[in-house]
Amino acid sequence: MPTLRALLDLPAKTPAEKLPGRDLSPLLSKNEPPAGEGMLFAEFELARAVRTPRWKYVRRIAVEPAQELYDLAADPDELTNLAPQADDEQRKVIAFLDARLAQWFSRHRDQQWDLWNGGGTQGRMMGDLAKYLKISTPNSPTEPTTKQPKPQN
Repeated sequence: MPTLRALLDLPAKTPAEKLPGRDLSPLLSKNEPPAGEGMLFAEFELARAVRTPRWKYVRRIAVEPAQELYDLAADPDELTNLAPQADDEQRKVIAFLDARLAQWFSRHRDQQWDLWNGGGTQGRMMGDLAKYLKISTPNSPTEPTTKQPKPQN
């Protein structure tokens, strides 16, 4: 929200401590990195992630792979998940980023909506998709017809 607020030049109606986002408009308009600790946090239902200039770490609940680690300097397209075969240095990175992820979400989460800690609700997207996939059946192909269309005069 702070980025949209800055780009649209809107006044702040919510105190900054209630809105944990940061203004990233300099990155969009001037290609300058945002001020601050250099970490970006994200969440989408069962996945949480933290990104630094070098690393991207993803943590999931109830979905595999449970952890993903990408070295963005060596693998900017995120093709190789390093977490399953992490070496000692990468395990330290995973431990550090996992702790930062937990710390950030414990500070900014809303218990009522926090699926990771017994929240009472769930986003509809995944639930509806699972329901659809259970009840849908593939269509069988139709037999080709031998009738040719009539020419138009």
